[in-house]
Amino acid sequence: WHAYSWCLLYLGALCFEMCFGKHIVSSVTMHVSGPVWYTNVLGMPFMLFFAFFVNNEHTKLPQAHFTVSSTGLLIVSCIIGVGISYSGWHCRSVVTATTYTVVGVMNKILTLV
Repeated sequence: WHAYSWCLLYLGALCFEMCFGKHIVSSVTMHVSGPVWYTNVLGMPFMLFFAFFVNNEHTKLPQAHFTVSSTGLLIVSCIIGVGISYSGWHCRSVVTATTYTVVGVMNKILTLV
């Protein structure tokens, strides 16, 4: 039962997130960049919490060697992540919550296959 409870929790969170995201896009008048910035800014405290308090990842930063190519790859990765976020919120504003969920799940399945 314990394994199924995590699946049910994920299903409930996914349904809430998809319907609430569609509600935000439908009822609040803003450019597609608004929800993108909100979700990224709201995620930052959690990311910083895990970086500083969970695995002490911040202690590894002084030992990192940043080269021109690694910095370039980091910047490209950031640009691609922002592009994925923009395309996701734009898609969410165009289609229904169910369609967006099915497209997202199919993308996850295709990346695993």
